Amino acid sequence: MISKLLTLSAAAIVAAGAAQATTISSTFDTDVEGWTGDGGTVSHVATGGNPDGYLSQTDVTGTFMFVTLPAAYNGDLSAFDGGTVGFDAIDLGGSGSELLGFGTLSISGAGGTASADLYAGAVADIWTSVSEDFTAATFGVSQMTWEAILADVSSMTLETEFIDGRVETVGIDNFELTAPVAPIPLPAGAVLLLSGLAGLGLAKRRKT
Repeated sequence: MISKLLTLSAAAIVAAGAAQATTISSTFDTDVEGWTGDGGTVSHVATGGNPDGYLSQTDVTGTFMFVTLPAAYNGDLSAFDGGTVGFDAIDLGGSGSELLGFGTLSISGAGGTASADLYAGAVADIWTSVSEDFTAATFGVSQMTWEAILADVSSMTLETEFIDGRVETVGIDNFELTAPVAPIPLPAGAVLLLSGLAGLGLAKRRKT
């Protein structure tokens, strides 16, 4: 009986301490969610995303185009160090020389600026998902610099220009910044209960 109670209690405590993750995301299902653009016109498209709505940006300069993420991605992002960052993208029309800089995420803050190209190669004409580790190594800076940047992020931009010298349209969907999974701290009472039950089980085995 003690053994069964110990097993059930341990399982309940482990469940209570299950891992949890924190995420900031933009699905663009109903609007552009505060994202703004430079070098291109940003608009919301209600259907055809991955799935549902998505953010569309059409080049107006032919030279450089990017989007700026909203305030939800600013501030202290230290908890996201070691997590992941990713998004979906699609080429909606254009011709010319592909730029490998498409998908470069730049993060600026009091500690400096760090950039990483999250989307390797040419942009596909179908929805393609990309994801990278949200770490100092990915962004090519020291851990000290990375932590200083994340402690007070003032802006985050994503390069969306992918055709050199041409007018093009790109779609962005499901941008997501996820913190590393961490266990939920157990209540002190749960730890004491588990210790007590373990002691009872040990005492029972000694008697037998």
